[in-house]
Amino acid sequence: MSLCILLSLFGFIFFVVIVSALSGIVIRPFIRNYEKQRRFITNAGHELKTPLAIISANTELQELMTGENEWTKSTNDQVARLTTLINSLVALSRLEEHPDIVLQDVDFSYVTEDAAEDFKGPVVRDGKSFLMDISPDIHVKAEEKSLFELVTLLVDNANKYCDPEGTVTVRLRQVGRTRKRARLEVSNTYKDGKAVDYSKFLNASIVSKNPIITRKIKVSV
Repeated sequence: MSLCILLSLFGFIFFVVIVSALSGIVIRPFIRNYEKQRRFITNAGHELKTPLAIISANTELQELMTGENEWTKSTNDQVARLTTLINSLVALSRLEEHPDIVLQDVDFSYVTEDAAEDFKGPVVRDGKSFLMDISPDIHVKAEEKSLFELVTLLVDNANKYCDPEGTVTVRLRQVGRTRKRARLEVSNTYKDGKAVDYSKFLNASIVSKNPIITRKIKVSV
């Protein structure tokens, strides 16, 4: 009886050792790839900070010679935004687990205006019109940084795909009577929109304004 127990025990230990050894061999390439990815993100973050520092220094020099204007302000805002993104990217690469997102009361009107205002200069410089219709004091439960990045992404894409001499519009309003919600609409004129299959886009609606098609992306929070 004791011999059977000893054989079973040795067999179990042998099985555990073999499985542990094989598991280590199998996951070793994934561990190496993960470490390489972390090192790449960290190194890329440091490399990107150098040109950003040069851009920031050149902008400050320009302001000393000609004074601050909407162009230099926009450049400084984008440098600060990219620096924050790089720092966040490096920080995330060092975390084993993503932190929980904490929702808090956020002034959506202020965030939208702050994010959209950075694109006013580039849009106007490209010969387009830029319209903002933002209702004041609209508050939502959100993570402020992520909300800012959302608005930035939408406005950036609207400017990128807008027609020459077209119009980029950012509109924020409160909807609903019993359950109030915030509705953000970022749109741009797009004459070739008639030939595009918008059924493939998520949460996209088409508003026909002959002879121009206006694309709108609606996000409800």
